[in-house]
Amino acid sequence: MIEVRINKDCQAWGQCVFDAPEVFGLEDGERVKWRYVVEDSKLLSVKQAERNCPNRAISVVENYEG
Repeated sequence: MIEVRINKDCQAWGQCVFDAPEVFGLEDGERVKWRYVVEDSKLLSVKQAERNCPNRAISVVENYEG
């Protein structure tokens, strides 16, 4: 499993929604919502969202066992 974290630097630009729509979404167009723990099969799209985040607000923890 993969843990997805978003820190306080998130400005809800929404790039993550385009990169990994199965994990990220926009709520009321102002706030990012996301799944905290996702399947390993989502790793590539989540890593792409992490790389493309304008504020570097996304971090990914692989091999999460929480």
